[in-house]
Amino acid sequence: IVDTIEKNDIDIVLLNPNILMPNGKSCVKAIRSMSHEKKANIPTIAITGNPFKHSLKQFQKMGFNAYSEKPINFELLIKMIQEICKSN
Repeated sequence: IVDTIEKNDIDIVLLNPNILMPNGKSCVKAIRSMSHEKKANIPTIAITGNPFKHSLKQFQKMGFNAYSEKPINFELLIKMIQEICKSN
């Protein structure tokens, strides 16, 4: 994912914090540490099947802007994306 962001213009990242190798938390940390300021601040939403394990503050500490629960409510996700993109 980090390589894709480095090589392309990406508007937003939807990422499961528990699935990637080594894991999504490390991935968002790598994104936030990128030298290119715009890419380092790309809006990132955690997509999780276990929303009760973490609070929004905990996801924000990991580097995510927001989170969405599985199964995904696409109407709510679209509204969330619009709000995040509007504020950036």
